[in-house]
Amino acid sequence: MPAIWYVYAIVEASAVPGLELPSGIDDVRPSPVVAAGGLAAIAAQVDPAGLAVARADHALAAHDRVIQEIFFQGVPVLPLRFGVVHASRAAVVTQLVTQRSWMRAELDRVRDAAQWSVRIASDAWLERQSPQESVETVAWQAARIYDGRIYLARQVRLPSRDPLLSI
Repeated sequence: MPAIWYVYAIVEASAVPGLELPSGIDDVRPSPVVAAGGLAAIAAQVDPAGLAVARADHALAAHDRVIQEIFFQGVPVLPLRFGVVHASRAAVVTQLVTQRSWMRAELDRVRDAAQWSVRIASDAWLERQSPQESVETVAWQAARIYDGRIYLARQVRLPSRDPLLSI
């Protein structure tokens, strides 16, 4: 099967020269694909088998690792959903050009921002749990939340509202 271009995120082209990227899916180090409008897609050519459901947990972790590394370098980053692929480098460039205004607006929106997930449990809820039940419940909920297979299964059933995936 021919390689496909997997796109992790969008950054400003001016941020690319100093950017250090970790290995991603299939241990392939992504590289920027620069296009018009001062934007760069962080992408890599990968084997489609690397995205197979049986290996989704590794691919999800790699996707997250690449985006986090960019974020922790202080670069405004527009993370893309897991699984955004294109047949060629030219298709990635075309996507950057056709979605340039939307991507630039979104990069401006996330500049100097961070996304956080917070869970809050009330004292009353904690008091109702035995210590063992509490540990088991938290472990089960954590596994449920971070299990990428559940997330992907839900996404397959939902129509996409993401302009990058509507083409």
